[in-house]
Amino acid sequence: MSRQNIEWLRDNVMVDVKRAGKPWHADLTPGVENPNLYDGPIPLADVETRLFPWEPMGVDIKLAIPDGTNVPKDIAERMVENGFVIPGYKAWIRDDTFELMGIHTDGYVGHGYRQWLTEAVASILKDDLSIITAGLLDGGAKAWVQVGLPESVTVGDVEYRATLFATTSLDGSIATTYKIVITLVVCDNTRAMALGEKGASFKVKHTKNSGLRIMEARDALGIIQKSADGFGEELETLLAQKVTPKQWAKFLDTINPMPAEEYAKREDTGEVVVLNKRAITMAERKRDGLVYMYNNDDRVAPWKGTAFGALQAVNTYEHHETRTNKGTVRLERNMLRTIKGEYDSLDRSTNQILQSVLA
Repeated sequence: MSRQNIEWLRDNVMVDVKRAGKPWHADLTPGVENPNLYDGPIPLADVETRLFPWEPMGVDIKLAIPDGTNVPKDIAERMVENGFVIPGYKAWIRDDTFELMGIHTDGYVGHGYRQWLTEAVASILKDDLSIITAGLLDGGAKAWVQVGLPESVTVGDVEYRATLFATTSLDGSIATTYKIVITLVVCDNTRAMALGEKGASFKVKHTKNSGLRIMEARDALGIIQKSADGFGEELETLLAQKVTPKQWAKFLDTINPMPAEEYAKREDTGEVVVLNKRAITMAERKRDGLVYMYNNDDRVAPWKGTAFGALQAVNTYEHHETRTNKGTVRLERNMLRTIKGEYDSLDRSTNQILQSVLA
């Protein structure tokens, strides 16, 4: 179950709608203001004062013995001597609400969002860079800042921008990561994000000596433009690769094979039934969705007949059409899958399959 709800997203996700589009969770009621939506770059000061005005704090974890519990005398004496502190662990909390972010061993060091996200990014956030999105998830246990070049680049008829995700967590789910990705104007953080697997990245684990590496992280951010140029070359290659209707059909069969019907006879009535009917229905639904996108969707159809179009269909479907678990917020799921590299892996494997079909 997701801990995010629409109110949380409206309060804790900041978006430059001119660059990224208006998010689905925006309140479109006439006369209602959305203070976290900006018609242009998001001011760095707003991110720090509205999203990151607090710091993570590691505190001792103290043990409480329930009344009536029979504790041996020697153990009780040791507990009193140590102040009932559980050795070897710290609880990491927000220093404003004291909400628990995570419990870790003594070797863990929480990376403050201002230092590791906004201040690190600010070291290169000059005239040619701007903040596109920033946000908090899970009560503040995860955070990101996304920056990019203000001017788009066009390859063929595809418009894209280089962006950098700076992200970290306090719950142990991810290391502090700076990663180059590409955001396509035609589909907010869809195909181009995942094609960023060849873009440079830099990770810093939450260890005691990690503070010494923040200068390395700042230096690593300077490669953003070079990575963008590399993506343009890759994009040109994909646009130049032709995909025939026969190859598209074979590609679909490979990435979304239709299960063979499995039959069984009911003992009570003798009726023959299909055992895997649900699996067949799900496969048919996905195939129909991919075919529709490839032929009709404005985010995909303009590149029908190219390798880029085929990959764009799969990535767009995964972002916007795959079923989510009950209670899961799609935007949150997509952001988490992005910053954890899951879309990178998906697109890498999908492109490998496509290239084998085209070979």
